Amino acid sequence: MPSRSQQLQIKHIGYQDDEQNKPQFVVVRSPDLKSSASVTLTGPDQTLVPGRPSSNLQQDLRWYLEQLLEMSKRFNIIKSFLFYRFFRV
Repeated sequence: MPSRSQQLQIKHIGYQDDEQNKPQFVVVRSPDLKSSASVTLTGPDQTLVPGRPSSNLQQDLRWYLEQLLEMSKRFNIIKSFLFYRFFRV
C-alpha cells in the first residue's frame, strides 16, 4: 500500500467573542482537509514562566534570543582567540 504524505496546518479562524477576545485556531489535516475543534491559545505575553513570577514567556524568549545568544558569541570569540594564542606559541 503506498503511503500518503500528510501535513498538518494551523489555521487562525478568528477571535473568541468574550471579554478576553483571544484568537482561535484549528488544525487542518491534508489531504482530506479534516479539522479539529477550535481552540484558544494564550499569548506569550500572558504565559508565565515557572520559577520566574515577575516575567513571562515573551520577555524570556526576547532575552534568550537577543542577549544570551550574543553572550555565547562573545564567549566563542574569546575561546577562539585563546586557541589562536595557544597554537601560535
